[in-house]
Amino acid sequence: MQEEKSSWKKNFSSRLKNALKGHKQTDVAAQVGVGQSALSGYANESILPSLETFRALCLSLGVKPDYLLDLSADMVSPTPSTSSSDKPFSDSFCTKLQDANRKIRDLERQLRDRDTTILNLSYSLKTLSSSASQNQ
Repeated sequence: MQEEKSSWKKNFSSRLKNALKGHKQTDVAAQVGVGQSALSGYANESILPSLETFRALCLSLGVKPDYLLDLSADMVSPTPSTSSSDKPFSDSFCTKLQDANRKIRDLERQLRDRDTTILNLSYSLKTLSSSASQNQ
């Protein structure tokens, strides 16, 4: 099973490198909403993208998901279409979606921080309550 995963990862990385030819990695990373190091990691078999990032890569590079998944030899086009009628989403929509995703991640982080604070306060209250009852 591990060998199969390794082979799939290698094929994905190889096909991604091929699809990236003729593109600036910084531009693709910005369009996709990831850092350049993450994009490099996908291409070098270090990490795999999330489903959302995978979809954004396909749209940005103008390739079929089946191509990157090694299910088809048909790549379509190594460059995204510039015709607005061929694009499934406008650039402004994609930018707004990326901003919304960043805000959601920030809110999730804030909620985790608050949960941690509440748990710490709860523990402190129990400790104080316990020591107060022992002192009586």
